[in-house]
Amino acid sequence: MDPLVEGKTRALQRKSAQERSAERDADRFSRAMAVQLHGDAAFAGQGVVYETFGFAKTPSFTTGGTVHIVVNNQIGFTTSRPSDARSTPYFSDVAKMIEAPICPVNGDDPEAAIFVTRLALQYQQKFNKDVVIDMICYRRFGHNEGDEPSFTQPKMYQKIRQHPTTLNVYADKLIKEGTITKEDFNKMKTDFKNLLDEQFKTAKNYKPKLEWYEGVWSRYKHERGKDKRGITGVSLDKIKKIGNKNTWSQLNKLGCLDRHPL
Repeated sequence: MDPLVEGKTRALQRKSAQERSAERDADRFSRAMAVQLHGDAAFAGQGVVYETFGFAKTPSFTTGGTVHIVVNNQIGFTTSRPSDARSTPYFSDVAKMIEAPICPVNGDDPEAAIFVTRLALQYQQKFNKDVVIDMICYRRFGHNEGDEPSFTQPKMYQKIRQHPTTLNVYADKLIKEGTITKEDFNKMKTDFKNLLDEQFKTAKNYKPKLEWYEGVWSRYKHERGKDKRGITGVSLDKIKKIGNKNTWSQLNKLGCLDRHPL
C-alpha cells in the first residue's frame, strides 16, 4: 500500500495546484499529506518500504514528506533476539537512508504519544521531509490477535499478562493527579463499552455502499451490462509492419546492415 498512498497524495497535491493555476506552486505540499502505518517487522523486512523511501526526495515523486507511524509491538515475535531478524540494531534503521528523524515514544503514555505526533507533523510541515514515530509497545494477543505467541515467546508473554493495560495505566495516573475520580473512570469505561456493544449489534444489519467512482472519477463510472472498453486490438499486418521497422532501425543504428547486407 505504501506506493499507492504516496501516489494518491501526489495526485491530490497536483490537482489542488492545477485548480489554482499554479502547477509548480511550492505551497502544494501543505494541501495533502501522506501518513503510513507500519508494523516493526514489516518496516524492517519488506522491500517496498525501502523502495518507497528511495523516491521520497525525487522531484517527480516527492510528496513533501511522509509521517510514518510504526507500531513497535515486537510483532516479529518468533525470534528471541533482534539480531536474528535483521542486520541492524533497530528496525527503523532503514529510514536513515534519507536521514529521516526517528522519534521513539512509550505506547503506555498517551500524552507523550500525542506530543510526539504533533512534533512530527510540525516537522513535516516546516521542512517537507519524512519523519518516523517509533511507538514502543506490545501486542497482548499475538499476531493478528488469533495465534498463541507464548509458544515462541513464553517469558515475554508471561510479563505481558502481568502488565496492566494502557487504559488502566493512564487512568491510575489521572486519578493520582486528581484530574478524575475512580467513579468518573468507571462510568466512562462503562459508557464506552455500552457504545461498542450497541454498534456491534447495529453492524450486523449494516450494508456498505461500495461506490468506487465518486467525485472527479464520476464520469468514468462503468454501467452494468455495457462494455465500454472498445476495440483495443490491432491487425497482424500492422504488428508486422511495426516490428520490421523497429528491427531494421535498430540493426541500422548498430551498423549491422553495412557489414552484412541482406
